[in-house]
Amino acid sequence: MHVTELTESHIDELKEYIEINELGHIITKKKNTYKSNSMRNGLSGDSRSKIGKRRGGKTKYGYNVSFKFPSDGNKITCRAREIVWVLNNGVYDPAMTVKPKNDDLFDDRIENLYLEKRCNGRPPKTKDSKKRTRNDLGLSSKEIKTSK
Repeated sequence: MHVTELTESHIDELKEYIEINELGHIITKKKNTYKSNSMRNGLSGDSRSKIGKRRGGKTKYGYNVSFKFPSDGNKITCRAREIVWVLNNGVYDPAMTVKPKNDDLFDDRIENLYLEKRCNGRPPKTKDSKKRTRNDLGLSSKEIKTSK
């Protein structure tokens, strides 16, 4: 499940289990014990999170957070800054992405976040001019090796 697919009931459920402090950190407010059919002992869910502690794992792209909803079993995995934005401003358009203003990927305070149009890193209407330049002659790789 993607963060832009959350409903109001999912957001209310998130607010029941997690909270955002003034530094933008996601803190566990209540333990999530989701009944799993695959677990023989019965309980799974927030087995590694502790009440009052920061949630998520640190990566080179910022903090990642995952949460399994007890009501329907859906799981969400996303950046912590996306959860901070959704809990403060609501769901946003999937064509947008949440970015930090000061380019610090670990600063997830709401006043440091803004929405930007999602980009795959390539300027619009560009053509790949260097792609397959050796095949411009119409030769196969075997023919190129034997002609040398």
